[in-house]
Amino acid sequence: MKTSQIILTTILFIAMFLWVSNINIQIKPFKISFGSLYSAIGFFLIIFGTVFLRHQGVRDGYKKGLKDGVEMSIDKVNDAFHKKVIELKEKKEEI
Repeated sequence: MKTSQIILTTILFIAMFLWVSNINIQIKPFKISFGSLYSAIGFFLIIFGTVFLRHQGVRDGYKKGLKDGVEMSIDKVNDAFHKKVIELKEKKEEI
């Protein structure tokens, strides 16, 4: 699944790059020229920046979620421990 997604994304990216750059291919004589290479490079940089920012956000979100999860788990364990201690003290006082 992940490999096919990477391949599809790469193909789409190359197709968009060629479309934005206004590529001109001639067969005889063989020649490939770009009509507006600067816009294609700008397109590439915008996509690269967007992917980088998205990845950074996911990574920061994961770290925050992990930290919050650890804190919640510690709070639950502490609450359960204190309840058990209180129960044991009450049982000890009854005896």
